Amino acid sequence: MDEVFHFDKSLQERLHEYVEILSNDKVTSADSIRKAWSFYLELTIDLNGWQAVWKVPRLVCQELKIPFPSLILVYVDSVDFDELSAHIKVIGVQDDIEIHEHHFVPLMQLWPTKEQDKSVVLDLATTANVTDMYRFFYMHVFLPWDHDDDDTNWLSNNLSSRLRLYYDMKNGVIPRKTAEHIKTLLTEARRIQNHRENLQYEIAEKNIEIDDTNDPQVQELLSLNMEMVEIKSEMAFLENPVTRNIIISRSEKKNQKDDRIPQTWAVFPKGKLEDYTDFLQQLKQNDPEFNAEFIFSNSLCDVLENFHYHDMIILNKSRHIIKNTSGLECGGTLKGIYDKESTTLSTTNEDIMLDFRGDVTIENLTINASYSQCGILIRAGKTTLKNCKLHGDNKSSTHQGIIVLKGGQLEMENCEIAGFFTAIVGNSGSQIKLTNCDVYEANVGVKIYDLCSFNAANCKFRDCFDYGLCVETNSHIGDTKSSGDFKLLEVLPDVDVKDLSGANNAKGDVVINPVSKITPKSDLFSDPASDPTKKRPSLPVNPSDDDMDYEHDVTVIENPPPEETGAGGEVCN
Repeated sequence: MDEVFHFDKSLQERLHEYVEILSNDKVTSADSIRKAWSFYLELTIDLNGWQAVWKVPRLVCQELKIPFPSLILVYVDSVDFDELSAHIKVIGVQDDIEIHEHHFVPLMQLWPTKEQDKSVVLDLATTANVTDMYRFFYMHVFLPWDHDDDDTNWLSNNLSSRLRLYYDMKNGVIPRKTAEHIKTLLTEARRIQNHRENLQYEIAEKNIEIDDTNDPQVQELLSLNMEMVEIKSEMAFLENPVTRNIIISRSEKKNQKDDRIPQTWAVFPKGKLEDYTDFLQQLKQNDPEFNAEFIFSNSLCDVLENFHYHDMIILNKSRHIIKNTSGLECGGTLKGIYDKESTTLSTTNEDIMLDFRGDVTIENLTINASYSQCGILIRAGKTTLKNCKLHGDNKSSTHQGIIVLKGGQLEMENCEIAGFFTAIVGNSGSQIKLTNCDVYEANVGVKIYDLCSFNAANCKFRDCFDYGLCVETNSHIGDTKSSGDFKLLEVLPDVDVKDLSGANNAKGDVVINPVSKITPKSDLFSDPASDPTKKRPSLPVNPSDDDMDYEHDVTVIENPPPEETGAGGEVCN
């Protein structure tokens, strides 16, 4: 997003800024911290008249039934400093989305644009800097469990250590694996906080006594509180540099056994003797020459915790539930030995179901990603799917099937993928190869960006609600969108397709799009038709979720700043 301001500040700069704002003796609790920000923002930012990019959070996209991610150009009409929100008017959108004109949105979701109407006098540099300070604080410093604490020494107990944790992760001082674990914990804590607040609102609306432990919603709230306490306790060790180094040291010692012989795990949940016998016979039939030693387990989660890259997991026909990718993240094999419908993999993770950065092979499985926002994220390495089915919930405007980041490779053979808003996304610098695959019942079957190497043969794209295949490009057709059949792809240098078929794709089999750009307006008030201050017939006002920040809920950002993805595309935070 070159149109907006970006700030790259040091730890000391951030620390100095926050101490200046929060060092008042009256700042002793979550509520007083919020009031301090309210007071500071009211003194420093422009009250109205500025343009900004609104990064619409995933949950709001879902409510408004628009794609995620969505970036919207807005005009700030007024700011409510008590609520730390702004009343905005939509003046520009990406793609062909329909959205109401007026909204109330949290200030932290607004990124002031560099370009503004030249006739308006603004202190834009200060507005952009202070909104960045505020957003950074609530994204990286003030954590979800702080809402529960009345810590009178919050500033001295947390500010410096939280900033140090962020910068140690950013600068690579903390090993990648530990940093990813910390990010996962924080993402889960934010999810719990959002869920808790929704539950608390519902309980209050229904006049349910909070002490009524027999009520299902109160029980759920208590369970969420316990989960938050567990995350807070673990994060306390990870925030402290001394205890964090002990944890990292133990993890490194555990990972020093890289030269051990790859192991084969057989996962069989509880069953009868004849079921075990059938499983063993199927193992033998599946590969008569296979003579490895097996380690049996009744829990896939337990196996993944002890999994080492190059290991292999063989699953019995059953429904297997995982919490996260764990050891499989860095490479290995996960396979069923029956037909793909007999062995199902699902998750309790609402963010990313399978997160890979090594060479991973998955065979003969149905992957149910309807609970997660993203089915498979390929950060690096090669992920191979053979005879698999990956499906989403068939209704969300925000769910994505497989996202391949720059440097990642995806190879699918004899697979099905369906039920996502976008089934497969190939970012710039990624590689995708599809053979004998069926892509269906998605809004868009496959979306690829410039410099994504895309190879497909004998594949079907059918029953997509928009297009079977979408190419987002800066170089091919200028400002003109073109749609048609698969012959359109023949002119693209990084695309090689053969024997593709399309059926019942609502808008067409293929569309080639110029990459959507949001351009701030330097003459916003010159045309009465576009003047945001002119009164028009009122439209419904949709309040946005105060606590959903774009980077809090995870997952994917389209067209981020160049430093995040290289040439552009979609990335997972």
